[in-house]
Amino acid sequence: DCSRNFFSKAYVKKFIDRMAQQKLNRFHWHLTDDEGWRIQTRRYPLLTKIGAKRGPGTKLPFSTYPAMRGPKNRPQSGHYCQQDIREIVAYARARAIEILPEIDLPGHAKAAVISYPRLLQDPQDRSRYRSVQRVSNNTINPGMESSYLFLENVIAEVAALFPFGSIHLGGDEIPRGAWQKSPAVRKLMQQKGLKTTKAVQNYFFGRMDKILARHHRQMIAWQEVLEGRPKLRKDNIFMAWKSPKAGIKAIKNRRNIIMAPVAFLYFDQQYIRNKKEPGHTWSTPVSLQKAYSYRPAPHSPYLRGVEACLWSETLLNEQIADYLAWPRSFALAELAWTEPAHRNWDDFKKRVYGKGVQRLKAQQIHYRRPR
Repeated sequence: DCSRNFFSKAYVKKFIDRMAQQKLNRFHWHLTDDEGWRIQTRRYPLLTKIGAKRGPGTKLPFSTYPAMRGPKNRPQSGHYCQQDIREIVAYARARAIEILPEIDLPGHAKAAVISYPRLLQDPQDRSRYRSVQRVSNNTINPGMESSYLFLENVIAEVAALFPFGSIHLGGDEIPRGAWQKSPAVRKLMQQKGLKTTKAVQNYFFGRMDKILARHHRQMIAWQEVLEGRPKLRKDNIFMAWKSPKAGIKAIKNRRNIIMAPVAFLYFDQQYIRNKKEPGHTWSTPVSLQKAYSYRPAPHSPYLRGVEACLWSETLLNEQIADYLAWPRSFALAELAWTEPAHRNWDDFKKRVYGKGVQRLKAQQIHYRRPR
């Protein structure tokens, strides 16, 4: 996640190097969110001129979460120009890693909305709402044709930059109350016979799926999109993050699923519950042993992989990012590539705190030491 807090091109390359060493072959790159739009688009320059900056003197305020603010009274900024993106894509491909870019929408879109309000929001919308992260007015309006034209143009540029088969469209945590008082959405509902805002969400992702198809890209999205039962292409993939049970159920229903359960594979969470430990506290702690203990769903052609998430709300510098990623990323690699019958915690722990730690030290990675 390079949206909530920005990380340099050099650090992204280092992160990719470490992934390659563990045979981790997909880099899910979260490039847009409420806190920042980090990818240059030539068609919409204000996305980075306005949407990549936050803090005093900018249109994008700091989050209400203290841990996400960083140094007080100092604006934060940063984005990747298109040449940066091409360079990172080539760097990853040379190491057998595919990049999955994420453009999070229609929620988690505050940075886009403040950059182009006339294109993305109904000026007559009187809806009042906040996201679970306490961000207000952060959704793209699905009742306006200008929203789809904007997104078609953005997707065209993203597809040109990332020569891989998929684009992640987010779809998670759309706030309750969004669009309820939007005349544009009410008109859409009347025209299309949509009864609820959930049906509006389904319509939105149906449109987005067609846009991706025109650009020969598969959709990947969070499980909330699947929960609405939209009519989408069968080869699309959904990420189950809320619980393993939801992912297993979807697999049984023949849906393509990547397992990323918060209780085991959200590496933005603390290792242990302790005020001195960095990391989020909204879910349960994820110790190295707990991450290693995760057993993905039984073998199925619909289980498309596992993913660990490193959301950056509390990652105020590279040291914190390294600390939360390592040594837990060793566990991710092993559970992804090793049959459960061949996994042994004591053997794994010995290897991690032996040669694994030696490698981390040699590379000057700020990892979490055993306690």
